[in-house]
Amino acid sequence: MSDQDTSLPPPLRGLPTEQINSLRQYFLQAHNCIRCNLNQGQPSIAPSEEDKETFLRSILGRAPFRKTYKLYGGKLTMDMSSLTGLQSRRLMLLNRQLSTDNPYNHSIDQIHLKLLFYVVKVDKTEFTPPMECETAEEALSTEYEKRFGAFNEGLLALTVRSMLEFARLEDTLIQGGMDQAFWKGAGLA
Repeated sequence: MSDQDTSLPPPLRGLPTEQINSLRQYFLQAHNCIRCNLNQGQPSIAPSEEDKETFLRSILGRAPFRKTYKLYGGKLTMDMSSLTGLQSRRLMLLNRQLSTDNPYNHSIDQIHLKLLFYVVKVDKTEFTPPMECETAEEALSTEYEKRFGAFNEGLLALTVRSMLEFARLEDTLIQGGMDQAFWKGAGLA
């Protein structure tokens, strides 16, 4: 690696290539979910034209964006939903509580809280985000146990993966909002 490589931050310039590659690998692994090992730093998901149209309808209709995931050949379905402003704020406050209460061991609890807010239907059972819970601990000990307590480890991991994929899809759709070429297939351009 040359000292002239300006794509690297100044402290890394001049380090041997092997060391730079080792650091890159470490940081790529650091983005993996500790529960399901999904790389959260993965590139955006390419949305289908149907996803674009559904997202646009949700924006124009001022309603949450929803997507149904059909798993195991349609034998299991899960609906994910984006959050309203109030739900997002509530989730943020509950997450902040977790960080304050236990700053060293809260990442799994944060994932569990996100499941409570984003997963709105599993098969025929519908859920609403736990807006009435006063504390993160209350949400996790009551709502989480009711909804996901009977899930086996594999189903829980699949639920987390679906939620993370939904979050990446939603992020891609939001970022595409300023790109006219992105929206051509949705009948806008």
